Amino acid sequence: MSRVFWKPVGIVAFLRLPILPQPAMAAVSAIWKALLVLSALGIFTRISTAGAFLLGTYLIGIPESFGKIHHADAILVWAMAILALSRSGDGWSVEALVRAARRPEEPPRPKSGEYTWPIRMMWLVMS
Repeated sequence: MSRVFWKPVGIVAFLRLPILPQPAMAAVSAIWKALLVLSALGIFTRISTAGAFLLGTYLIGIPESFGKIHHADAILVWAMAILALSRSGDGWSVEALVRAARRPEEPPRPKSGEYTWPIRMMWLVMS
């Protein structure tokens, strides 16, 4: 798109994030998709969810800065932020399977309210 339409919004404006060249943007997009897959599988969950949140915020924010705000995209940024801050790798994940295999005598983690706030926060975001 032409730079004539460039009007940074939100985090892009606040941090003064630049538009990367097309090859760099393609690389960032590929890394983001890989981080999303790692997050979904529960591999390096803390790092992959935080990275997916940061790169996703950038990748979703850049098109928003060209004159058309897509309100449906914002929920994705919030979902990635919530997952990055939660203990999403403790349940059904590769990390949990590896932990259980390495320490079979360790009892499972007790039920806690720590595991309920992410879904309740998403309810709030969706409402």
